[in-house]
Amino acid sequence: MMRSAYRDTTSADSTVLPYILLAAGIIRAAVVLLLRTYRTPLLWEVGPLAANLYHRLGYAEQLPGQQPWPAIFMPPGYAFWVAAFYKVFGMGPTAYIAIQVCQIGLGLVVVLLVYKLAVILVGHDCAAAAAAMTALYPPLVYLPVEFHAINLYLPLEMACIYFLAEFATARKGTTSVFLAAVCMGGLLLFRAEALALVVIFAALLLVLRGKSALIPALWFLLISFAILAPWTIRNYVFFRSLIPVCQSSGTNLWIGNNPLATGDDRYQAADDVRSALSKDTKGDVAREFGLTQIPLEIRESFRQIPFDKDSLIRKDRVLQTVAVRFIESQPKQFLRVALKKSFYFFFVDFHHEMGRRPVYWIPASLLSLLALAGLVLGWRDLDKSFLLVIVPILFSVLLGAVVFVIPRYRIVNDPLLILCAALLAPAIKRTRDGDALVDPLVRRLS
Repeated sequence: MMRSAYRDTTSADSTVLPYILLAAGIIRAAVVLLLRTYRTPLLWEVGPLAANLYHRLGYAEQLPGQQPWPAIFMPPGYAFWVAAFYKVFGMGPTAYIAIQVCQIGLGLVVVLLVYKLAVILVGHDCAAAAAAMTALYPPLVYLPVEFHAINLYLPLEMACIYFLAEFATARKGTTSVFLAAVCMGGLLLFRAEALALVVIFAALLLVLRGKSALIPALWFLLISFAILAPWTIRNYVFFRSLIPVCQSSGTNLWIGNNPLATGDDRYQAADDVRSALSKDTKGDVAREFGLTQIPLEIRESFRQIPFDKDSLIRKDRVLQTVAVRFIESQPKQFLRVALKKSFYFFFVDFHHEMGRRPVYWIPASLLSLLALAGLVLGWRDLDKSFLLVIVPILFSVLLGAVVFVIPRYRIVNDPLLILCAALLAPAIKRTRDGDALVDPLVRRLS
């Protein structure tokens, strides 16, 4: 049984938290005002979906020359979030400013949750350090500028982990499990791969609390899926297929696993495939839209699929079949690219526009090293409840190794990596000379 020395530490003054939150809010607001992306917002695929919701056309895609068709490629949460602001403020700069103000607030929620989670799992000394790192960490500071769902699913995931930690450490009862399930249900509407996290977290409750957690774990599963159920029913009504959140797994799997795969989603064939999903690719239309980078086998399969509301689902399943066949026939190349993806996850990906920016990859690489050092130094002082931090990180690494890696796959885990790095705080506090921190690290590694 691992010790839990950090959890009982109370020497740090928790009154520092308001100052950390104030600093976090000021720096995020300054970045928003400096970059002013609300003047020319980039909403990617979410923009048309939110606009159609605003114009009462439903969660639908407006295809050229066609009536709006029900959309199925993306999780719906952020489109509804943006549409709600359109409803209140109209489709103009005021709505985008309001969205970014709320996203700043959600960033502060993440800082608060990191602090409170650290208090439970690793102690007050680590908590203050973790909150300060979260407040100042450049990728998280930049996040409110982006019009992206990660601004919502990051605090939802952190809140879910926090409430589960309350239950796992016996600080609170089943009410915490209920709140965790509500957060997870909301998360499912923003992050499709969280379907696996529902099962993983339920299993973790059993690992951490034993048989006494069986009923709470079942309630966690039922409530999470019950919140998602209306959306799953919507998908079945429109597409006559069981699609819990969205249909894009095959596309993501193929982008990460094909002869041209680079480890991320930045190459011409990936863009061509995404374009072909929502276009009629029969006859000469593929050449008309510049889709000649798509492998011949995929183009031929796409041409046989009728262009209707179900065509994207069928094309996505074609890509899944081709990707699985590639993995089975080229296991060495799959493993080689998977290792490259893991490196991208923790350090730097120079292929990606954001990944190669020094303001992103330098802090990301440094945080990875600090997290590793923190775990090496502090692991023996932690109990099993810290698995609620480690397991989601490992899940994201595995997910990236299977599909592809882009910065937001890493950013969602940055608060958890910060918690690992904050384990250095007690060791630094105990340091009396320059070698006092290095010696234990060398001893652990040896």
